[in-house]
Amino acid sequence: MDKKDLTLGRRILFILLTVFFVIIIISVLGEVLVRNFYPQVIMGPRVKYSEKYGIIWPKNQVITNEMPGRWKFTYTTNEEHSRGKVLGISNVYNKDNIVVLGDSYSFGQGVNDNEDYPTILDQKLQDRFNVVNLSVSGWALTQEIRRYYEFGQLYNPKLVILQFCENDPWGNLYFKVTDIEDGKFVFHNSNSSANKLKRLLSNSVIQYSCLYSLGRSLFSGSFLNKKMLNNAMGETTQEDRKRIKDNREKFYSDLLDLFSKDLKAKGVDLLMIAPNRELDLFPGIKRKVTELDSLGFLTYYETEDWFDANIDYSSPEGHRWGTKGHYVIGQHLAEIISSNKLSSK
Repeated sequence: MDKKDLTLGRRILFILLTVFFVIIIISVLGEVLVRNFYPQVIMGPRVKYSEKYGIIWPKNQVITNEMPGRWKFTYTTNEEHSRGKVLGISNVYNKDNIVVLGDSYSFGQGVNDNEDYPTILDQKLQDRFNVVNLSVSGWALTQEIRRYYEFGQLYNPKLVILQFCENDPWGNLYFKVTDIEDGKFVFHNSNSSANKLKRLLSNSVIQYSCLYSLGRSLFSGSFLNKKMLNNAMGETTQEDRKRIKDNREKFYSDLLDLFSKDLKAKGVDLLMIAPNRELDLFPGIKRKVTELDSLGFLTYYETEDWFDANIDYSSPEGHRWGTKGHYVIGQHLAEIISSNKLSSK
């Protein structure tokens, strides 16, 4: 190697090192600026990839969810990827069991440990019931149904509490891990396009960066959500929107119809709730819920009726149910269950 080649090699190395350190300096400065002047919501570790469910919380983790300098919450998951106490599987239980199925509302995102309504319900009913919370943020009915049949039903529950959210009809198609064939549920593994990315990033230290969170939010809002929506339901036109919305509502209604009737046949009560009157956004689903309620296959309660209009029950994290809201939900559910108001409201 002559001196000319050696000099060229040194130049290339110098340029690469310079670019590397410039990127590091810009990233550090950007992180400091965003964290102090435009703080973002950060969370870690986040939900991870699951072949069965698409996404699931990592087990035995303390999850930090915060906006630096504004608010901070911690969520502790157990060995079953859920929040709250672990109830060992058995053929005989000393008390009746209640299984809770839902998304971030029932998981308790936006409140600290022991402030989520399933825990409050468990405390209020501890003499008669065990409450097992199997909810996961971001889940839809397809994931909740599969989780019940593959795990929840092992608790031989007397009651299932199912929480609806407005993202359920769309999420059922994006995470279509449960379908109906010949009048019965069939389960499929997730083939979501985001799986590889979640595997890589869910437990990465980058999740604690405000700069990354800002970029993630901008990317998700402008591109990723549209891409996922198109992958789940196909490219849409203005004329297709009503048809697609109707199809989403019908699929949810079909899932709920089969689930509620199967639970009834097995002697399991189904109590359904929803936040913020979100069921009103889906007339087809609301009709199905009303029908199943009138026929005795489930009991639906509108949680907004339990709130005082002059009190703020929300969490600074953004969910409609904060600490006060979860307490109200837990208290009312305990009263309903204790007084056996499942069949007659």
